[in-house]
Amino acid sequence: MKNNCDFEITLPGTCEIYNYSSSFKKCGTTDFAILLGINYPNIYASNKNVFCCWWTSTYFYGGAYVLVDPNNYPDSFYSVPGCERNVGIRPYLKCDDLSKLHLKQVGDYLGAMAVEFGEYPQNAVNADLSKILDNEFSSKRLEKTGKTYTTDSEKWSNYRNGYNPVKHKEYIYKGKKYVRVKANCSTMLGVELSNGVTVKRGDYVWVEVSPIVWYVDRNHNQLISKNILISGIRVCGYGTRNSYFEISDMYRFLNKDFAKEIISIDMSEIKNENTKQSTKKLII
Repeated sequence: MKNNCDFEITLPGTCEIYNYSSSFKKCGTTDFAILLGINYPNIYASNKNVFCCWWTSTYFYGGAYVLVDPNNYPDSFYSVPGCERNVGIRPYLKCDDLSKLHLKQVGDYLGAMAVEFGEYPQNAVNADLSKILDNEFSSKRLEKTGKTYTTDSEKWSNYRNGYNPVKHKEYIYKGKKYVRVKANCSTMLGVELSNGVTVKRGDYVWVEVSPIVWYVDRNHNQLISKNILISGIRVCGYGTRNSYFEISDMYRFLNKDFAKEIISIDMSEIKNENTKQSTKKLII
């Protein structure tokens, strides 16, 4: 694979998504993706029951890529310039043999098996825990794990500038891991996160690192994330006429940064031990 892992991270193309049901296209959006600038209803929006759009790997023309808009089913595909940063990312994991991965089955959805693999910052902590973490952080008592998560530091609306990575340090408190994120919301009016707290652009938010849930795409024997995990990353540069997703900014991010950063320290240790003890593997 192109990231020195046992798998490749890409985005599903329209051919993979074509037979997905409307319910399968309607997925949740993590607070992390909202904080990174996905197009999301502000706190005054009359209708907040909308689903965010997410990228596909399918090129249209003139620098545009196709995205999925679950709110316009059955015509859920349309194209926008690949330099847009406010579209969601729903990673698609490819592996020659899924049984090689340490997958944990956690249920099913619409006939698709749900599994856990890897970890990533996802949802904001509650207000009480946020105050505790702020105090620990200010007092420099929070322990760093040594791990970071990479995103783009450019404003969500800046489609001309290139990829400008920023590292979010991971901290551990009472056995759980967190990152501190500066909100880059797509609206100045503020957005409400899953914890019920309204945040505005520039606010700092504590986000918990938690296991990633994937659905098994049985037709292609691959995995697609249950939720939109990220935003703020463009597919390609402004004015670029790039029809090959495999050389895009998005693909480089997914495999140079994301693919490596979802691997937890524990998972790395398991891999390095080369399964000295017999480990039960999930058979897909």
